[in-house]
Amino acid sequence: MAGLGALLKLTRSSGIERVREALPQLPAKLILGALKDKKRGDLILSTLEVLGESGSLEARDYTLAITACGADSFWQEACHILSMEPKLQNVIMYNATISACGKEGRWQEALALFSAMPRAIRPDTRIYSSIISACAKEGHWQQALKLFWAMPEATVQHNVFAFSAAISACEKGAMWQEALRLFQAMPSSSVQPNVYSFNSSISACEKGLQWQQALSLFWSMFEAKVLPDKVSHSASISALNKGGQWRLALDLFREIRKNSRPDKFIYSATISACRGGQWQQALGLLQEMIHSKVQANVISFSAAISACDKGEQWHQALDLFSTMLRLQVHPDKISFSASISACAKGGQWQQACALLRMMSQAKAQANVFSFSAAISACDKAGKWQHALSLWRAMKQLQVPSDAELREDVVSYSAAINACGTGAQWQLALELFRVMSQQLQPNVFSYNAAVSACEKAGHWEQALALFAAMLKSEVYPDTVVFSAAISACEKRGQWMQALNLFRSMPSAEVLPNVFTYNACISACEKGGQWQQALDLFGSMPAAIRDDITFGAAISACGKEGRWQHALSLLWAMPEATVQHSVISFSTAISACEKGGRWQDALCLFWAMPTFTLQPNIYSYNATISACEKGFQWQQAAPIFRAMVQAKINPDSSSHSAVITAHARGEQWQTALGLFRAMPQSEIYPDKICYSAGISACAKGIQWQQAVELFAEMPQLEVLADRVVYSATITACEWAHQWQAALCLFWAMSRATVQPDQICLSAAMNACERGGRWQQALALYRAL
Repeated sequence: MAGLGALLKLTRSSGIERVREALPQLPAKLILGALKDKKRGDLILSTLEVLGESGSLEARDYTLAITACGADSFWQEACHILSMEPKLQNVIMYNATISACGKEGRWQEALALFSAMPRAIRPDTRIYSSIISACAKEGHWQQALKLFWAMPEATVQHNVFAFSAAISACEKGAMWQEALRLFQAMPSSSVQPNVYSFNSSISACEKGLQWQQALSLFWSMFEAKVLPDKVSHSASISALNKGGQWRLALDLFREIRKNSRPDKFIYSATISACRGGQWQQALGLLQEMIHSKVQANVISFSAAISACDKGEQWHQALDLFSTMLRLQVHPDKISFSASISACAKGGQWQQACALLRMMSQAKAQANVFSFSAAISACDKAGKWQHALSLWRAMKQLQVPSDAELREDVVSYSAAINACGTGAQWQLALELFRVMSQQLQPNVFSYNAAVSACEKAGHWEQALALFAAMLKSEVYPDTVVFSAAISACEKRGQWMQALNLFRSMPSAEVLPNVFTYNACISACEKGGQWQQALDLFGSMPAAIRDDITFGAAISACGKEGRWQHALSLLWAMPEATVQHSVISFSTAISACEKGGRWQDALCLFWAMPTFTLQPNIYSYNATISACEKGFQWQQAAPIFRAMVQAKINPDSSSHSAVITAHARGEQWQTALGLFRAMPQSEIYPDKICYSAGISACAKGIQWQQAVELFAEMPQLEVLADRVVYSATITACEWAHQWQAALCLFWAMSRATVQPDQICLSAAMNACERGGRWQQALALYRAL
């Protein structure tokens, strides 16, 4: 405005004289109005003082000055102006001043002004609405409602603004029931809701996770002939988001799009509704948002990245993160954390660590969740040392936690889990102990600690933790039960495993496929084939997998129940479970233990027809079955096929094929196989030596048998009763009674207790050499 240039150049500290000089000869209303429009609340007070020198200012000028200060956040100046001319004070001036205080969150000052109003000035609906709004803004819903219900006593009628302010107070105070009660009371006060009262009510329901109520309110707006605005749309979609109703959120979004152009808040709310894993929908919305030239913000990108994270789409998550940077949308800790979490799920530990380092450069302060996600990424990649280093760094940096203790428990749990992955069970338990002194462990912490013990096979510690969990009133879930049962299974503690399994119903925890498999496997290792079959029978058919069948088949096979084992194998297709190498291998082993070499061979040669390639266990079980059936001709080609298939035979393969040849009187071939073992970088164990010595015995090669026996100490292989027995037998068959006798007494000196076979072989050797006195002495000595 012409003439105000000099005044507008002044600052708050210019002084009243400078203001007086610069003030144009214009009406006060024009000058104050111009300062209000230009948002120069800093000059209002000094200007008003100069204008007031003429004594011509009216109440409306003071009101305009107060309003100008309020519009520019100068609440203190507004309060001062109100006090300048007490005689001119009126309800409008008080309302403007209270509004100025309310806008800046000064609800106590607003309340003090309200309480100090002269009796001559009667508060009206606008005053009450302003003071209720001031309380509402700072979440003081009790005070707001107290004022609201005091209105009738002051003979002030409730109107739509007072109702809207009171509902807003309840919404900000997370009191959705109170908000709804107020909304429902409006018709009885002859007040028709407006868009603000609807919006506040919908937002209250959204914050209270009442999506049905929010949606009902939204659709009732049309019945009330109140046109929803962008706040109504975004609040309703947010309510559906928080209620997990992503499909309804998308439907509502499509309805909105028919009649209006969604803004960034509506898009962001809809994308957030898809962040539970609906990554395709989230990506589609974000792309549509960008193509529609609606500015995508950090909230919309973070929600889309979270959706990709939950959907285990780490490539897409990182692509979105890169797009953010390209569009100069600065990522915050939520987008960083979601990206790190996505990398963790994709096994990209290096990417996760790089993003964590980038956070400090981007001035996005890493929180406990960010670190925990990176720790988890390292843990899943088997980089437990890196995981532990990150955890220690987090502790040294005193990284803040958004959810205080809960997130700190998450970081401890991730570190404990990493120790378990690295077979550092003692360190895992130490971390758990330290954590327990500071925080209350939750089910995830206990699961990490129990799993660490389970991986190391320490069932006693696993059960002790499980008992401590129950004592702390932390309720175990299926994962903890499975880990504890698996710990017992690894050490053959089938009774403990069964007891845990049977306690699940009383804990109201349903077993899953892992729980059943671990318990069946525990029974298998404990030789409890009937218990294993009972568990198998009680298991829902729909969740049985190839591991379930493999464990049950193995349980039957170990106890010679080959018929049951084969019955289970051929029942797999009916249960829509594909045959696997595991199931075939365990079935072959069952036939081997049951002396069914023909069935074992049939199964072995049938594997390719099921598109299964035999592994080392399949080969070993089949060779062993041929060995027990005295079928060296069958064992030899299978052993050769094993080498041709580029499966390196181990000591079990060699001992079985050597024994098979020895039993078939093929001692030279057997000995050749034994001597060839070091060429394959397989060094014989005592079972292989026993097989090789037995082959020498069959060929009456007692010197070679004794030579093999003498080699064993050089390779630090301790001879057991079976090896001694085989060597003494070799000497007996060659009529070498002295050597047999020396070996027998050497056996006692080596603290290996002779059995009846050893004694008989030594006595027979003496008898064949005509040394019946030594044979009798042996008998008497034992």
